[in-house]
Amino acid sequence: MPLRVTLASAVLLLALSCARFAPLPRTAEEAHTPDAFTLYETRAPVPDRWWEAFHSEELNNLIEEALTGNLTLQQVAARLTQAEMLAQQAGAARYPELDVTGDISATRRRSTPDAAMSPLDATTQQLGALNTFLGGLAPSNTPSTVSSDIRTAQSQLQAAQTLMQESAPRSIT
Repeated sequence: MPLRVTLASAVLLLALSCARFAPLPRTAEEAHTPDAFTLYETRAPVPDRWWEAFHSEELNNLIEEALTGNLTLQQVAARLTQAEMLAQQAGAARYPELDVTGDISATRRRSTPDAAMSPLDATTQQLGALNTFLGGLAPSNTPSTVSSDIRTAQSQLQAAQTLMQESAPRSIT
């Protein structure tokens, strides 16, 4: 008897495995499909504090900490601009600075008629005045300091750019 049941079950399974198990095809009218699909619903706007819908105090605390402790996108952009300007300023220091100085003075010496005069005093008295002209040009450049300032400014610029790239996609509100 058990052999007959086993054999009957095997034949029944073999016969059923040949049966078609697919739904009948339907037309578009029967399927009730909309004319157009949208990815997002346009009816309900997302609230400003959307994370509170999860009713998680831990999530609320984390979001509040992130909002109060991190820079806004405007602050990050301002830091990026500041770092770019500092890098430009540091790059300008590669070139030597020239300091120009000048001084003009006129000296008139008067002496009393009975005082003894030196030859310079006598010449000065005959000419009437002694004019002095001084000038100077002083180049200055400290390459080691300049190159380290440039590297520092470039590092700050790179850090600001990285901060900007990381902050932009993660803006919460």
